[in-house]
Amino acid sequence: MKVLFDSIFWFRWKMKETVSIFEFSLLNFVWFFFVLLNLKTLPIKLMKDFSPKIKLRKQFLVIF
Repeated sequence: MKVLFDSIFWFRWKMKETVSIFEFSLLNFVWFFFVLLNLKTLPIKLMKDFSPKIKLRKQFLVIF
C-alpha cells in the first residue's frame, strides 16, 4: 500500500515539471478522488500492517 502511495507521489512530482497547469489540476482532482475512495478502507489496512497492539488500534480508530 505504501509503495502505491509513494509511486503516485513520485509520479505527480514528475508530472508537475512536464504538464500544463490545467492538466496538473486535472491530475490533482483524480488523485483527490482516489484518496476519497480509499479513505474508508485505508485505516483498516494501515492497522493490519503497522499496529500489532490492540491499544494502538483503538487510538487509531478514535483519530479517524
